[in-house]
Amino acid sequence: MLRDYWAVKYTGVAFLTILFYDHIITLDEERDKIWGLPWRLPKILFLIIRYVIPTAILFRTLFDKRHFTSLNTCFFMMDWTAGVALLAVITVWLMSILRVLALYNRDKKVLVFLVVLFIASVTATVGVAIAALNGATAFPGGQKHSGCLFNFPLFFYAQWIPLTCFESTILVMTVYKALTYRRSIPVVRVLARDSIIYFSAIVSVLMANLLFTRFAKGFLKELWFEPSIVVGCIAVARMTLNIREFSQGKERQETENPLSTVDIRTKGTSFVTTYGQTETLRSDLGGENPPHESSDHITEVRFKLSDVRS
Repeated sequence: MLRDYWAVKYTGVAFLTILFYDHIITLDEERDKIWGLPWRLPKILFLIIRYVIPTAILFRTLFDKRHFTSLNTCFFMMDWTAGVALLAVITVWLMSILRVLALYNRDKKVLVFLVVLFIASVTATVGVAIAALNGATAFPGGQKHSGCLFNFPLFFYAQWIPLTCFESTILVMTVYKALTYRRSIPVVRVLARDSIIYFSAIVSVLMANLLFTRFAKGFLKELWFEPSIVVGCIAVARMTLNIREFSQGKERQETENPLSTVDIRTKGTSFVTTYGQTETLRSDLGGENPPHESSDHITEVRFKLSDVRS
C-alpha cells in the first residue's frame, strides 16, 4: 500500500518539476508578451496560473515531506489541496471561456451558454468535493512515513465528471469553429489550432483522472490529481503566449504597412463589408462623377485588421 502512496507522491513531484521547467524556458516570452499588457482579467488569470498555483502546489509538496502526528494538520493539508485545485480549475475554465469567445467573435449567445455551463460545472464540482471531504478520513504518517494518508468515499470520482464534461464541450466547440474557419485568416487558424491541441491534452488527463479515481485501487486513485492541475496550467499559459506572439507579429506588420487601400466600384450603389475587428477609416461617397466614369461612384475603403488581444 505504501508503494502506491509513494508512486502518487513521486508522480506529483515529477509533474511539478515539469511545470517549473516550462515556466523557466518561457520566462523571456512572458516578459516580452505579457508583462506590458494592461491589468485586465486575462493578464490576472495568466499570472495566477503562472505564479499563485505553482507556489501553492510547491508549498503543499514541501509541507508533505514533514512527519506529522497531528490529525488537524492532516485535515488542513487536505483542505489546502482542495482549495488549490478549485482555484486552478476556475482559472483554467475562465481562460478557456475567453479563448472560445475569441473564436466565436464574442457572440452573446455563446457567452450566455458558456457562463451557464461554467456555473453549473463549478456548482457540481464544489458540491461533490465538499461531500467527499466531509466523508474523508486522514491518518498522520508519524515516524513511519512523511505526510498524511487519506481515504475518500467511493463517490469521490464523481467530482471529475463535470470537469471532464466542461472541457469536452470546450473542445467540441473549438473543433467546430476550426473546421468552419480552416481557410480563414491566420490568427483564427492559430487560435483554433492551439486550442484543439491543448484542450485535447486537458481532456485526456481529466479522463485518466476520472477512470483512476473510479477503478484504481488504494492510493493509486489519486495518481492523476496533480498532473491534471499541471497540464491545465501549462496548456492555458502556452495558448496565451502563442496567440500573443502572433498578435505582436501582426502589430509589426501593421507598423510597417499600416493601411491597405481597396477601391470598390459599384453601379449606382456603394457598400462596405466588415469582418471581425476590421475598422473602416474613411469612405468617400457621392459627389461629382469622376472623369470618364459617368455612372459609377468610386468608394475608397481603408481598413486595418486589429490583432486578437488576450
